[in-house]
Amino acid sequence: QWLNSYSEYIGEVTDWYAQNVSPDFMEKRNKMMAICKRKQSYGNR
Repeated sequence: QWLNSYSEYIGEVTDWYAQNVSPDFMEKRNKMMAICKRKQSYGNR
């Protein structure tokens, strides 16, 4: 499942994203992942 594989390494790169992409990257990423998980659960019905 791609949602799990995508998120397995996130703890290792959190600081890099905050410094090099955006300080609120993790907040936005978490919202995006929640949307993807909801969409996936609707597809499994």
